[in-house]
Amino acid sequence: VRYARYAGTAYLADEAAELVSKAERLRGLKRLGLEDSGVTARGASLLVQSTELRALEVLELSRNRLGDEGAAAVASAPERTRVVELVLQHNRIGPAGARALAGAPNLALRSLDLANNQLLADGVSALAQSSQLRLERLLLRGNRMGVVGARAIAESAQLTALTHLDLSDNKLGDAGATVLAEAKLSDLEELTLDYNGIGEAGALDLARAAGPKLGRLSLRDNDVSDGGATALAQKPLTLLILESNKVGAATVAAFAHRGDVFLGEQR
Repeated sequence: VRYARYAGTAYLADEAAELVSKAERLRGLKRLGLEDSGVTARGASLLVQSTELRALEVLELSRNRLGDEGAAAVASAPERTRVVELVLQHNRIGPAGARALAGAPNLALRSLDLANNQLLADGVSALAQSSQLRLERLLLRGNRMGVVGARAIAESAQLTALTHLDLSDNKLGDAGATVLAEAKLSDLEELTLDYNGIGEAGALDLARAAGPKLGRLSLRDNDVSDGGATALAQKPLTLLILESNKVGAATVAAFAHRGDVFLGEQR
């Protein structure tokens, strides 16, 4: 067995994690998903400390009850751990939990998904300053980081290897877009900034300064209008997503033939 996924077992809570952690038949498992299962810090600890799961590389524990204590339990993974990808969406993890993950001595993470938690700017700053992590993918949708959090990422000397970044729904506005446009993320290939109140000024800054390797840019549900859309469409992107913005009908029609620009419905 290389991949196992269990979901919707909230009635079992940590008992499900305990059963999985002791399952001899799961030796050699590379990817484990235990989502929406009521797992708490105790269950998370059982999983990362399990000798049966020593081959595990990807751990998905979204929509559980981890909180900061659970994040710290994951961060306490032993030296033998091979986990390089964590998916911990919707777990009420705050700044303390982010600090624990940032300082995890044995987690050489390449991918971290903490979407829809409560990191705030302080938690994001802790991740951005971490010398332990080796992140290539960082997904932080819906963490109320604001411009301060975006700046921590943009100015980080530890996140220069990032190829995928999702900061959707974080109240970034034009100021946040400008900060990210000026970031030294030269390896960035995919940037997602949906639901951030980004308007014309932010879009123009992204068009002027986005990184050399950027191929996919998503700005769904923002406030970009014709000028910003036109400037962004001139970038050598493989896909530009501007659905549900404020682009006029004439501009939409002008780009209708472009397979690399998706405008969809506009507001």
